[in-house]
Amino acid sequence: MKIAIVGCGIAGAAAGHLLTSQGHAVTIFEQAAQCGPVGAGILIQPIGQAVLQSLGIYDDIYRQSARLNWIEARQHTGKRLIQLEYQRLRSDLYGLGVHRGLLFSALLSLAKQSGAEIQENSRIAGYQVLPSGVALKLESEESTEVFDFIIATDGARSGLRNVSGIEFKGAEYAYGALWTTGACAAVQDRLFQVVEGTQKLAGLLPIGNGECSFFWGLTAVQFNEFQQQGLDVWKKEVFQLCSQAEEIVDPIDSFEELTFTTYHNVSMRSWWTDRIVFLGDAAHPTSPHLGQG
Repeated sequence: MKIAIVGCGIAGAAAGHLLTSQGHAVTIFEQAAQCGPVGAGILIQPIGQAVLQSLGIYDDIYRQSARLNWIEARQHTGKRLIQLEYQRLRSDLYGLGVHRGLLFSALLSLAKQSGAEIQENSRIAGYQVLPSGVALKLESEESTEVFDFIIATDGARSGLRNVSGIEFKGAEYAYGALWTTGACAAVQDRLFQVVEGTQKLAGLLPIGNGECSFFWGLTAVQFNEFQQQGLDVWKKEVFQLCSQAEEIVDPIDSFEELTFTTYHNVSMRSWWTDRIVFLGDAAHPTSPHLGQG
């Protein structure tokens, strides 16, 4: 079959590899000028590790990632809220803290090696169902060749979802996250989070090679306020809540070294219609705290 995949992220690259390996002709369309990872570190749970095993890249990912035995959350007072030890569920279970760039690069290499065609700088505006199949419509108003069906992996803000005609409900979470990655020796064997009520959240996710992904929960309004007040005001608040983050946060000289991102929740009545299927965040985006990894 001839299959078009829209969006060359983690889901798109993985699907492209698997389908091409089964003998299908796959073309992946990516709007960016160059395919690349978007987002912070990722916690891969045992179910995700099983997928990496089936893809044949688990060993390489494991060697360059952080093995996590715990998930821990504390109040700002030091009182422990959550202490989940993987081995209490089963002796061979653990999480993997992975740099998103490492995971994406491995999946992109697989897609290319298996023969998937990747067309970058291709912004998709919609699609048209034809008697013989389905064609994508580019923003340039050109149409692609005809495919048997489309897989939409164009992320949480999926444009194809908006034009699919499928009924869905969606909302943006009030809280997003400010994040960065860097050296951090204070936390190495667990996902570590500190909260103060429901207003403040800081977290450290080890991602291998002595590095962590640091995240700070806040709203867009709060981010604007911190930018106006200055970096030192924000750093002081971080250190008061989570002293373990000092090594990674203290060297930051500008808010431009940080990335602010927001999250969405979408519930679709169906993940497919006519000749299009939705996959990954395009189908079911949610808070990263609820993800399966």
